Amino acid sequence: MTSTDEILFEVKEGGIAWLTFNRPEARNAMTFGMYEGIADVCRRIESDGSVRVLILRGAGDKAFVSGTDISQFRDFKTAEQALAYESRMDRVFDAIEEVRPRRSSAFPSRARSGTRSRCATTRGSQRSSASRAPRT
Repeated sequence: MTSTDEILFEVKEGGIAWLTFNRPEARNAMTFGMYEGIADVCRRIESDGSVRVLILRGAGDKAFVSGTDISQFRDFKTAEQALAYESRMDRVFDAIEEVRPRRSSAFPSRARSGTRSRCATTRGSQRSSASRAPRT
């Protein structure tokens, strides 16, 4: 089991890996470190042939993930910092999309998105082409 304060990762019997976003007090809003943690987990899974399924879930019962913690953007002073953030996000989302095992997202039954109990997503989902457009 790998654990930090904000990302919990564990591989259980049968090759089932659980990644938990662990900031329930902030509706699991993602920090930059959490994004890097996701990419690290995906790289580890790629090098470990025993993982068959990756399940993503949010801690608590209020939200799966509410998005990026926007308080981090206060430190951005230049356009280059914003572009570097976008580039980092592209690398992280690419790592998630390219991870070998099937992925599933576990939503709490009270999730605000209106999703009931559990919702599964599998390989093949793609971000919009706009998110991959070259930056000028």
